[in-house]
Amino acid sequence: MLRRLLLQDVNLKATALVLSLILFIFVRGDRVSDVGVMVPVIYQLPDSMVLVSDPVKRLRVTLSGRESTLRSMLRSGFEPVQVDLTRFEGKVFYFDENLFELEPGVRLVSIQPSRMEVVLEQRARKEVPVAPNVVGTPDPAFRLVEVSVQPRKIVVEGAKSPVRKITEVKTIPVDVDGRWESTEIEVALSQPEEGLVFSDQQSRVRVQLRFEPRYTEREYAAVPVEVVNTGWRTGIRPQTIRVKLDAPVQLLPKLEASSLRVVADARELEAKPPGSQHRLELEVDNLPDGVKVLELRPNRVLVKLIQRLPAEVRSPEDGGVRLNRAEGPEE
Repeated sequence: MLRRLLLQDVNLKATALVLSLILFIFVRGDRVSDVGVMVPVIYQLPDSMVLVSDPVKRLRVTLSGRESTLRSMLRSGFEPVQVDLTRFEGKVFYFDENLFELEPGVRLVSIQPSRMEVVLEQRARKEVPVAPNVVGTPDPAFRLVEVSVQPRKIVVEGAKSPVRKITEVKTIPVDVDGRWESTEIEVALSQPEEGLVFSDQQSRVRVQLRFEPRYTEREYAAVPVEVVNTGWRTGIRPQTIRVKLDAPVQLLPKLEASSLRVVADARELEAKPPGSQHRLELEVDNLPDGVKVLELRPNRVLVKLIQRLPAEVRSPEDGGVRLNRAEGPEE
């Protein structure tokens, strides 16, 4: 009888035995274990309020369950925890298992942190000036004369108390080190105090920089004087003068005394008699753009008409001849 029981439906019994062994191995292998995961937190607030206490941004959650179930949950990922504070009236919010949707057989072991202080404040808006944050030193030959920004003001919003305190919003540093050309650049705004945001998501402005040449004074001694626009051989006293100029720094290397031309225009003396003496005003001819004459000392010279020169000796470009600078007027 025992033999008949063992051998009856032997194929079916063998299959059942194999399945039982597989199920036993699987159940023994799918052990219960714990796993820790980080879950983001999202807060829903009343429209007119701002959370000013330090919010918990992530929760460390420890779960317990079958390893296969936990692996499946980890593969699919964890949705952020939604914390609804729209009708919350307490001072402390407690994180509990009701915030989570867990698979059957999975148990929540712990939540860290388990609580959060809740302080809500009225939302406010304010328009404040934008302050360009300029750093660095321009090219030594230039100076920064104007810094402007567009738009000049921007709206910030957030909790009422920090909004009331803010007086301006700075740009990120604008480096002008070595610059000399006027330009316009787009820069970002520095992040305001935590909890404040820029209205309309505007976080960039345009900064205009205007540079001008830096000027300095230089004095030149014993600059020769020329008489121009005359058909006379003339004498001059004094033959040299002192010249003081105000010039851009970058032009100074080119402004040597030998490059200056101080002239006395004698075109109105053509009808005067020989031997007559006249005082003529002086000017500096052919100065580069941006160079100004501050002082000529003296600013007049005494010119004596000595002798008319033949027409062929006269300089076409001046309408006459220039003085031989070494020649002074006769006593």
